[in-house]
Amino acid sequence: ANTMENTLDYWFNQMNTNRKEYKKVQVPKAPEKLLLSIIYGHLFTAIDQNDENNYDIEHLAPKGKMRILLNKFNNGEEENKLPISSFGNLCLLKEGINRKKKDKTLYEDTIYLNKLNDKHISLKEIEKKFTFTTKEDLDWINKDFNNFNDLKYEYTMFVTNRFQKQKRFILQNLFPDEDLTYISKEPITYITTGYVNQHATNTSLIKSSFVIHDKNNELGFYDILSKLKGWQKDIFLIINEIDKETFTLKDLYAYKDELQTLHPHNTTIEARIRSSLQELRDLGIIEFVSKGVYKRLWKV
Repeated sequence: ANTMENTLDYWFNQMNTNRKEYKKVQVPKAPEKLLLSIIYGHLFTAIDQNDENNYDIEHLAPKGKMRILLNKFNNGEEENKLPISSFGNLCLLKEGINRKKKDKTLYEDTIYLNKLNDKHISLKEIEKKFTFTTKEDLDWINKDFNNFNDLKYEYTMFVTNRFQKQKRFILQNLFPDEDLTYISKEPITYITTGYVNQHATNTSLIKSSFVIHDKNNELGFYDILSKLKGWQKDIFLIINEIDKETFTLKDLYAYKDELQTLHPHNTTIEARIRSSLQELRDLGIIEFVSKGVYKRLWKV
């Protein structure tokens, strides 16, 4: 279960990095459909599974609304895009009570809410069985954003927090006999992994042999990832992105904006980068070369 959790985290981060969407949004692919079936297959009752209703895949932050928000920051020059089709934004809803919401969330669509009421279906039931949200989870969508980074932060936090809930259902359903209380309820780290994306597909990433030599032991990439949390995990993923074994503090400082987004209340980003490097060095994951210069010890 621990290995599966790390694989899901990495797959989710890869998706959020790769998918840059604005006017065109990807349709759900086979992996998303499979994971949705794992989530909902155990939540549906026998009646749900044997009725004549089909189920549609919905975007909780509506595609139409996201296009409107992004349009404010796209003026014909460099386009700002987001992973609108992120797995954390997907859910299933019955086709018969589904809605053509366009730019409205399910909490704003009065026609849809009236249909639920007519069928004696409560919004609480929809939240518990289908969306895993509350109204407050989508309040951000109606903010008056002054810049793209604020929008990106709010959307990223929404999909990562919801993915944590989806992930717990997936692991509980796949590993019903295991104790999963260790699974973190904190939002997973969102760090771009552009270098890895350029050289491998999602499928090959899962099967690839990232190796670190720790004395006489060899630990796989996901074994290392499972032992790290917080800043250690953030910096480890950034180092993994850098296209060279030997790297400098300057290379890491280039990610200050992303780290500031992840840790908005931290006012000492550079100092935290340096201390995290010392911790990774002490763990035997990187090696100190000279002042401001380090070497990663795992290889692709």
